[in-house]
Amino acid sequence: MKTRPSFSLRRLRLPLRLLWFLLVLLPSACSAEPQPIVHAVAFTSPVCTFCKDILEHQLPPLIRPYEDRLQIVYVDVDTEAGYRLYLAALETFGVPRGTPIIFIGDQAVAGVNIPDQFPALVERYLAQGGVDWPAIPGLEAYLAAPPTTERASPPTPAATRPAVQPTASPTGGERAVVRFVLFWQNGCPHCHEVLENVLPPLQAQYGDQLEILLIEIYGIDDVNRLHEVAEFYGIPRQRVGVPFLVIGDRVLIGSRQIPEQLPGLIESHLAAGGLDWPVIPRLDEFPRRNILLAPTPLPSGGACILLFTTQDCSSCQWITASVLGPLYEQYGERLQVQTFDVATPDDVQYLYRVAAAYGFAAQEVDLPLMLIGDRLLTSEQIPAELPALVEFHLAQGGVDCPSLPARQQPTEGLAAETQTRPAGFALAFLTLALLIAALIYGLAAPLLGRTLRLPAWADWLIPPLIVLGIGVAAYLAYIEVRAVEAVCGPVGDCNAVQQSPYAKLFGVLPVGVFGLLGYLGLLAAWLGRRFLPRFEKTAALAFWGMALFGVAFSIYLTWLEIFVIRAVCLWCLSSAVIMLFLLLLGAPPAPGKFTRRASPA
Repeated sequence: MKTRPSFSLRRLRLPLRLLWFLLVLLPSACSAEPQPIVHAVAFTSPVCTFCKDILEHQLPPLIRPYEDRLQIVYVDVDTEAGYRLYLAALETFGVPRGTPIIFIGDQAVAGVNIPDQFPALVERYLAQGGVDWPAIPGLEAYLAAPPTTERASPPTPAATRPAVQPTASPTGGERAVVRFVLFWQNGCPHCHEVLENVLPPLQAQYGDQLEILLIEIYGIDDVNRLHEVAEFYGIPRQRVGVPFLVIGDRVLIGSRQIPEQLPGLIESHLAAGGLDWPVIPRLDEFPRRNILLAPTPLPSGGACILLFTTQDCSSCQWITASVLGPLYEQYGERLQVQTFDVATPDDVQYLYRVAAAYGFAAQEVDLPLMLIGDRLLTSEQIPAELPALVEFHLAQGGVDCPSLPARQQPTEGLAAETQTRPAGFALAFLTLALLIAALIYGLAAPLLGRTLRLPAWADWLIPPLIVLGIGVAAYLAYIEVRAVEAVCGPVGDCNAVQQSPYAKLFGVLPVGVFGLLGYLGLLAAWLGRRFLPRFEKTAALAFWGMALFGVAFSIYLTWLEIFVIRAVCLWCLSSAVIMLFLLLLGAPPAPGKFTRRASPA
């Protein structure tokens, strides 16, 4: 009789291990945390050239490495739904108006600060495990709504547009007339360039033969109407911007195309017998506002303000309307505002240079930015402080326009890096290190009684060095006193340094004048030590003390250039090096006046 084989647990060892793997390891793998994602909302405007430059050109290379870990929804503030969401975001986060602006987490970053600050915020939120969409009322409904198509119809082909007929040929002694329409926007520097510098000479040249209709673009409705006009003339939305000029069946856009082509078009149409008003859809729905084509000159005792803004910057427009408007009404022609457009990366870098001349770092800069006298105001500071500053300067007899650092114009066909001078910070750091070493040597020499071994003729190097220093200091004094542009040479930006608040001691004495007095004092001390035996000891100590102070003061100025002004002055570095050599050459006679015996090293 066969016996039944006994059951062994060894046969279940492998299946049990597989079961343990499925029950323990597989759930832990399935429960792994998903990849963190950062969500952000960017508000922009299709007619804002600054927005296009920041969001379409500068920002994409910086955020491309994040790929799917970063999700951004772009909201057009010129649409009805986008504008409502934009206002809700501003109110929720308590930030001023202005585009472009990005909301991420509980933060908002706007304008020129986006390329510098937004990637760092993305990194921070990714390290925290990601962040959901910003808490903007209505955002969820906006994201859930189906994408809308363009409200305006496709562009009408040029062949089907109504032909623009010229005015009747002049009869009875009447002259031909050319009429055109210009769409502009308050606070737009390109528009003001055309209004103030292009149209007035043409109006003066042709007189009553030229009739111009100026239409201000103000608000979303006007922007939508302008898009319809552009589509009527076959201009795509991405090309629409102000100033926007229509003459006959031609459209000219921008402060470059208008002055280049408008005079020739006026001449040709006058020769052909004149030109009537162009066909503009819904022209009667645009509001009409009267403006001056040319700015009135700043009268004696007036106040000048420099405004840095950007095209279609809502916050800039609000500042213009709420702050400058009442000031214009109160002071009239006594107040003049000059605007500067910040639209390209070069413009942004120039803005940083201007702010650095006033002691502001790049991360502190925002638009709008105003300069009046020696004060720089930005964003919320403008409505809070500008009225009082205008009243103060007018009571003091007025204030001229502030001087600005020179701006190098780019040259076509050259790479960007060949168009600007090297910053010179490496040279400044080297000079600072040598100055510190020289100061330590100058202080230690009288205590140790040991100096550098120098030949007898080395003392005669001091007068040429002093004369050279006098020349440098005299030139800097001339630049600072006359407030003229300096020749900066191949390195650095001396104009940014000379126009900073640190170019004057206590806000009164120009540093160049102070340096000139110092070099004259050193020359007098050297002459006294060399040719007046009675004053040899006093003159030697005076020379050594002034050289020590000169090196210490040069250390202070060089530190300001590197870490505060963020610009390097080659003239200043030259003066610092001259002072360094004067200390090295002037130190040997001085230690002997403190010690009984000074032996050369």
